[in-house]
Amino acid sequence: MKHAMSRRRFIQVTGSATAGAVVGSAFGPFVRRVPAQTKTIRVLTTETDPNSVRVLKELIAEYEQTNPGIKIEPEFLSWGDMFPKLMSALAAKNPPEVVYIEDLQMAKFAKEGLLLPAGDVVNAIGRERFIPGTLKAVRLGNEDWGVPATLQSEATYYRADWYREKKLAPMETWDDYLRIGKALTDTGKGRYGVNLPMGTSRYTTWIFMPYAWSNGARFFDRNGNLVMDKSPNLERIAETLDFWKEATKYGPPGIAQYTWLEVMQSYYTEQSAHSDYAPRLMTQLERHAPKLLSPEVTRVTETPRGPHGARSAYLLTKGYSFMKGSRAVEEGKKFIRWSMETDRYIRYLHTVPGHMAPTLGDVAKSEKYFSHPLIKANLPVQQKFLEIMAKSTSMPVHMEDGGLSLNAIQLFDGPHLIEMVQSVIIKNDPARAAVARAAQRLRSAGAA
Repeated sequence: MKHAMSRRRFIQVTGSATAGAVVGSAFGPFVRRVPAQTKTIRVLTTETDPNSVRVLKELIAEYEQTNPGIKIEPEFLSWGDMFPKLMSALAAKNPPEVVYIEDLQMAKFAKEGLLLPAGDVVNAIGRERFIPGTLKAVRLGNEDWGVPATLQSEATYYRADWYREKKLAPMETWDDYLRIGKALTDTGKGRYGVNLPMGTSRYTTWIFMPYAWSNGARFFDRNGNLVMDKSPNLERIAETLDFWKEATKYGPPGIAQYTWLEVMQSYYTEQSAHSDYAPRLMTQLERHAPKLLSPEVTRVTETPRGPHGARSAYLLTKGYSFMKGSRAVEEGKKFIRWSMETDRYIRYLHTVPGHMAPTLGDVAKSEKYFSHPLIKANLPVQQKFLEIMAKSTSMPVHMEDGGLSLNAIQLFDGPHLIEMVQSVIIKNDPARAAVARAAQRLRSAGAA
């Protein structure tokens, strides 16, 4: 939870950060002496995959070569390092021109007056080209506060070959998942039918929430008020907890501590029949178990639905925002517009194939996007993810049913939902009591 604490600390202090006095050197690599005629564009990003780093640096070199007088300084940081660094820059009144962040944080920063509108860049790229849900995720009031760049969702990977062995059809409901989980569990072979994240990481929240949505539950109303402990949400979230607890019967030993890494490893080491994950799992299969990439072996389906809902998924948009008070913001906007021209944009998306899904509808349908070898290796998986992302039941976590709740950050960066899950799974607490307790703690933490 270390990075979560850093992010919460950032939120607490940014509102008053500009009142502080911090010398320029506090921002480290962002402060560099350059000739007076040179304009420096500082880009802060949390995309640290080696391929992403390499290609972004290549694009920067190309841009600088054709734009004399422009210097672009990227910095690649983890979430835990990014926000303290950004806080220091704001306090020093020297913020970077461009930051690459999630839609939820984008909305939070916009509300706090830390961003400049980005609608001019969206219009220059072509507003009609963007998948509508991505623009909705970055819009607050009548302004776009970022340029949607990558799209991500989750789905349930499953071993299609194991399904065939047992003559099983892809799951649609929770009952299906339990039945299939039982059928595919063979402790003698070290095989297990259920593989859900229940440990103390943000991933537990990311996956639990769509399961609750798929049972018709909501955590906030359209006005942003916390309603997870109000009927029928309390009962439906409690049902989701009880379902997860029942599912652990068919999970590997230690499933109550599974986080991002364990859920991936359990799948690519062929211990588990399923994995609830984003497309990034495909790169792990390529690296560790390429034989699983075949569509005859690995497929995906949507999160199974509970008795009261429709199959749902989270929709995460990441994009470029422009910081108020930066010194070369117009030049930063020009660079982002240039980098999202189709060929360059696809080149960058291909650094983490499939996981960085396009936010531009024409790119999402283009042959060039689908030409990457890893995407082609399991085309049905990639197409299914794009189908899921386009559904109305796929939602940004801070915009359930279109309503905006900035308080959702408390749900994702705090421990309360994780503690709720673990109290039922590990301590056998009654599910309804666990939901009510989590809601009370969230209100105490400021999620009204």
